[in-house]
Amino acid sequence: IEDVTAERVVHESTNHESGLGVQLGFDEEKAEAEAEDGPPPLDQQLLRKYIAYAKTNINPMLHDLDQEKIASLYADLRSQSALSGGVPIAVRHIESMMRMAEASARMHLREHVREDDVDMAIKVVLSSFLQAQKVSVRRSLARSFRKYTTYGEESNQLLMHQLQSLTVDAEKYKLITRNNSPITIIYISALENRAKELNIFDLKPFYNCA
Repeated sequence: IEDVTAERVVHESTNHESGLGVQLGFDEEKAEAEAEDGPPPLDQQLLRKYIAYAKTNINPMLHDLDQEKIASLYADLRSQSALSGGVPIAVRHIESMMRMAEASARMHLREHVREDDVDMAIKVVLSSFLQAQKVSVRRSLARSFRKYTTYGEESNQLLMHQLQSLTVDAEKYKLITRNNSPITIIYISALENRAKELNIFDLKPFYNCA
């Protein structure tokens, strides 16, 4: 029954290469300056226009949503909450995930909700839900659902593996072509293409953690 309920909510919600090469490493002085000062402030008038445009013209669709993931999460949370004596998850939490996933897609001016939008929404709503539990229950649930609350962390590990693989391929190519340059170049587009194959679309956290 819980699976059917969650799937119904999701169903109702559903109906409602750049080729620029970069050297390994970044401009250290620029990176340090950005880390200290942060990004430049966004013009408030431009921000208001951006938000107004997104609200008026962007209506993300949920056609590609992984419904099974949401339904499974809902059922598991209901079950685990009951076993641990915690506050049970409600259908409104599922609806909040849907709305938040849509908001994420709208913020990026996308017409469709992507998997990473859904994962982000799950992480935010689940983290909030856990904070409402008693400490002992919270710890138990946090262990059980860690894969959802650590969204983004595994992505960096996967991206690092892909970057290392691209580096090895580039080094092999240099040997074959007898290129003695001390600089190894990795193309951003190559890393982004591999990331898309892993359903990773936002690489900014990975770049910023370097």
